[in-house]
Amino acid sequence: MYKRKLSCLIMMLVVVAWLFTPGMGAAENNGADIEKIQPPERFDAGEIDYVEEAKENFAIIGPLDAVYDEHVVINDQSCPLADFADMGGTSVGDFVGAKANDDGEVVELEKLDPKTFERR
Repeated sequence: MYKRKLSCLIMMLVVVAWLFTPGMGAAENNGADIEKIQPPERFDAGEIDYVEEAKENFAIIGPLDAVYDEHVVINDQSCPLADFADMGGTSVGDFVGAKANDDGEVVELEKLDPKTFERR
């Protein structure tokens, strides 16, 4: 019993010595302080005007009314198709934005979310 108490006492002294010995224990942090986490800046999704951005990127925006060999009808307007126009997986009835080349021919159609363009 005496040996057990003595070994527990020695073990406790070793642990205490280890904790208070510089460079070995948790008592020294050498500038490893925990920095405060700064909260992110406030973000307001309303700051982005998707409608204005789309108007700048697309020649015409609206529902795809019809697709023909040489032209498409978007928002009741007939638009000629370029030779290698990218239809972007769109189909009749989709709300689309059309990019045009310098000749006014549709070169690309992109499906858009019609909810973004609803009147507020």
